[in-house]
Amino acid sequence: MKAKDLARDDRKKPQLIKCRSSYLGGDNMGFYQEFSKYYDIVFPMGNAQLEFIRKRTSNPKGKILDIACGTGNYALALAEKGFFVAALDLDTEMIKQLEDKVKAKGLALEALTGDMKTVKNHFKEGSFDTVFCIGNSLVHLTKLEEIQQALDQMYSILKVGGYLILQIINYDRITKYNIDGLPTIENKDAGVKFIRKYKYEEEKKIIHFNTELVVAQENTTKTYSNSVPLYPLQSQQLMGMLQTAGFQNIQLYGSFLEEEYREESYATVVAAEK
Repeated sequence: MKAKDLARDDRKKPQLIKCRSSYLGGDNMGFYQEFSKYYDIVFPMGNAQLEFIRKRTSNPKGKILDIACGTGNYALALAEKGFFVAALDLDTEMIKQLEDKVKAKGLALEALTGDMKTVKNHFKEGSFDTVFCIGNSLVHLTKLEEIQQALDQMYSILKVGGYLILQIINYDRITKYNIDGLPTIENKDAGVKFIRKYKYEEEKKIIHFNTELVVAQENTTKTYSNSVPLYPLQSQQLMGMLQTAGFQNIQLYGSFLEEEYREESYATVVAAEK
């Protein structure tokens, strides 16, 4: 901004609006309904993720399930490549946006609102060649028995020889080094910033994921705040739970580029075969 613009006294001052209290506590769905409007800006699709999934779906016309799909960009991209795709998310607004995209593109894709702990309510055993649940979604289940339940159900709906693909933040790193947040995501052109902070309660085995979605449009800046608990799932815990579910040939990576997993890796990426 030029100095002469700063000196003007007739400029409209930006209005700051904080939408905080209504999104804390039990009304997480309210936050995600607002967040869904900016989801594609904050989390654009990654080619490395897409290739990782495609590579492990040997049947070029195979059936793939995207669990915790958000607005469905990965599901859509896979459907465009010729796969039969189903997508499931707990948030109805996310699914509505996906359905709108499906209609606009004229694709055949099944979009469902549902819980990852009860996917067998929606799909038969042995339905899918590949199931994936990425974006740190699994650890929104805050009890180990719930995570095990979800993994058991994912195993059930896979075909023999099919793959489950998971990606979470590397909580070995988070807990060992007491990492208190993730890098802020910012798209200056869209005026959107997503601030992500962690607060670890070791005695409760819970990480409080505190976020702020900051949206600057014209002369108004709105901040939407939210806090959700996450389970700090360690890599060896996850490997053991996958084995308990029945998976074999479990491959652990530090990224979707198939980099070797290390304690310092940013992510924990798993491919496990039924």
